[in-house]
Amino acid sequence: MEHIASQSALPHQNKDAEYLSAYEWNLQQAFDAVGKEKTNWKTPDSPSIKLWFSKDGDFGTRICNFMKWKYEMDADGSLQIKPGIYTMAGCPEPLMELQKWASDLLSRKFHYTLTTAITNVPPHLQLRFADGSRWELKGEPTSKTK
Repeated sequence: MEHIASQSALPHQNKDAEYLSAYEWNLQQAFDAVGKEKTNWKTPDSPSIKLWFSKDGDFGTRICNFMKWKYEMDADGSLQIKPGIYTMAGCPEPLMELQKWASDLLSRKFHYTLTTAITNVPPHLQLRFADGSRWELKGEPTSKTK
């Protein structure tokens, strides 16, 4: 497997941003700070959590409301997050809780590891958050890259 170095100089950071933007990232697993898998983010009524990135430093998701932030890649393999915008539609309480959980994690600096796709295996993105929790995401090509 090719690993795109996330602890790298600017050219590699540009490569990471380009690769991130070529996929929609679907949350597959979430773990708490002690490594126990969280399952409360998957309910029959909740949409799957999907992240998208642009090469220009935007990223976002839509759970109940649309949420978008700005990011900058740091040489230490982290994404520095800047305040974003949110829509404010009313949603059922379980979706609002899910959105708050995701927003709290995604609104702060987090580390990432990006593994590129190989034959018959989709790319993988791991996000590690300040509280010790982590997300495992699978990449699916965007409509532009299919």
